[in-house]
Amino acid sequence: MRKQADPTNVFLIVMSLSTQDYGLPGQFQLGAAAYVSLTVIDDMRVTTLHHSLVVALGYPFEGPVYSVYTERGVSENGFVILENVSTNASATYKRRVYTANRCGFYIKSE
Repeated sequence: MRKQADPTNVFLIVMSLSTQDYGLPGQFQLGAAAYVSLTVIDDMRVTTLHHSLVVALGYPFEGPVYSVYTERGVSENGFVILENVSTNASATYKRRVYTANRCGFYIKSE
């Protein structure tokens, strides 16, 4: 992508979209979700990149209502732990979502 004001300033937008299984451990909720990772690259010399994560719980069975999440780690079973970024700054509850794209033949795979 280029800016019209400065065509020499070029940057890449990389998007990864997948459907994954998710679980909300305190709410006994499981299902499918759309998982989107966005990365903007404006300098090819950087060694680390920032990934913005958005997830739509219930997709493709419900409309894609995306929420922003931050990555909080990996569980002992290999699920990625995501924490919801609330649109309300005074909210104290943050939804924790466990998600993974299971594939292949593993001991604990379904």
